[in-house]
Amino acid sequence: METIDETAIINQAPLPNQGIPEHESFTPSTDDCRRDTIRLVDELHDSANISDELWTALHGVFSVDQIFELIALVGFYHTVSFFANGLKIPLEPYGAPFPD
Repeated sequence: METIDETAIINQAPLPNQGIPEHESFTPSTDDCRRDTIRLVDELHDSANISDELWTALHGVFSVDQIFELIALVGFYHTVSFFANGLKIPLEPYGAPFPD
């Protein structure tokens, strides 16, 4: 059975054009995408909000639809966490352990 860390590999390919007119098209770096995505997760977790500065940075890398999808994904994982922790579901024996 595969664990999450074996399957959750971030694609290194450039992002496809998401309907942006050709003269405005760009290919953000993978580092920008990762950094801004992690900042989004952290801000939503810490404050349930997205700062104007982060929104601007995200919009420089992702379309509005993609930002909405990222917000929903963070919320989904939060919901799963609430259920798993609230119901005291045991960790899978094959999963990667949490750091101490």
